[in-house]
Amino acid sequence: MLEAYKEMNIGLVLGQASELVEVDTDGDKAIELLKEWSERDLPEKWTYIL
Repeated sequence: MLEAYKEMNIGLVLGQASELVEVDTDGDKAIELLKEWSERDLPEKWTYIL
């Protein structure tokens, strides 16, 4: 479904209710540090605009 509607908006509830969190990384150095801290055990990335 997502492939058919690439421009659709999806709202997500973050926090305790959903057990979802947002990690904001600004720049390549921040992304590399996050990968290092997580020992490169990260889920597939989703991007959204606030």
